[in-house]
Amino acid sequence: MLTSERKPDQALPQRCARNQSMECCKLVASFFVVFIHARFPGDLGGLMDCLGHFAVPLFFMISGYFNYRASGEDVTRRTIHIVKLLLLGTGAHLLYGCVATELNGGSTIMYLRSMIPGPGELIELLVLHKHPIAGHLWYLNALIVCYLVFLLYTRFWDRDTIDYRPFYGLCLCLFTVCFVCEVILPVAGGEVPYLVCRNGWLIGLPMFAAGLFLHEYQDRIFRVFRFTAKTFLLLILGGLLLSVLQWKASRIGLLPFGMLLTIPGLMLFLVSHPRMPVRSEKAQRAVLKCGPLSTWIYLFHLIFTLFYEEFCKQPLAAVLGGKEPYLFPLIVLAMSVLTAIVWDSLLGLGKKLLRSRKRT
Repeated sequence: MLTSERKPDQALPQRCARNQSMECCKLVASFFVVFIHARFPGDLGGLMDCLGHFAVPLFFMISGYFNYRASGEDVTRRTIHIVKLLLLGTGAHLLYGCVATELNGGSTIMYLRSMIPGPGELIELLVLHKHPIAGHLWYLNALIVCYLVFLLYTRFWDRDTIDYRPFYGLCLCLFTVCFVCEVILPVAGGEVPYLVCRNGWLIGLPMFAAGLFLHEYQDRIFRVFRFTAKTFLLLILGGLLLSVLQWKASRIGLLPFGMLLTIPGLMLFLVSHPRMPVRSEKAQRAVLKCGPLSTWIYLFHLIFTLFYEEFCKQPLAAVLGGKEPYLFPLIVLAMSVLTAIVWDSLLGLGKKLLRSRKRT
């Protein structure tokens, strides 16, 4: 939402401690991630999948944006945080697998043994960042790789001022490969295995670097091009329209052509309009909760997708009939959001208790 309409000579982005618009956008993006895995039926499912292709590249870009001028210690701390999220997500899926196995009369021990990755799965994890237990957690694997590569680059400069230009050059070369495989080839009727580009090397690092570049040169971009909110909306909507056109006309890869307009346009819009039109302190706190909630929704939504399909689909289909496939994604989203709210509240309560104990 817009807080104000910028005139061409007022196009420089505002500064604020946390970008409220990005927090809200991450929450909306997490909804689309849910709809990618818990699909609506027919063309509606295909449409939501097409529109949802902005989410993961945007997450990578936001990560890069906030790592501009980050020290090696900052990058290390953030990498450790992502590793913790990965372990949490993996543990949650293993726990669900154990519960589901017991409910189906199986052996938990046998299930856990089957989850031990073999040599091929370990190679796919290291090279392609494919998660051996929960497929959607590839994003965290890829993000860790982005942070590790960026950490090595940051450490190289030691205490000198970091020159990001070689890093941009490397990531531009990687993006060129991704552009050929995931933008040009799908339109031309070709196809490459989806794991070729769905990893940290070819989608993660280029988008991460794009966010970094935007942060470094944002003042120049806004000053030279004199963007307005209307320009951003045209880029976003025009890119979405092109993506839908591509989906209807041929096929889409990991990165539909129109998303090359939508994602930068959306990112520039969020940077230039960082504040949501909320005034009360309570509303502002709620807005800043959107970012953490999007993380928990991403981590846990596939569990509810699997649970629904295994234990709820048939009973609800018997009652709801043809309405059930349309309610399936909404039910999964509702369960994911509720769990995210409860989990975030418990974490907040735990932090308060720890602080109070330290004081005493």
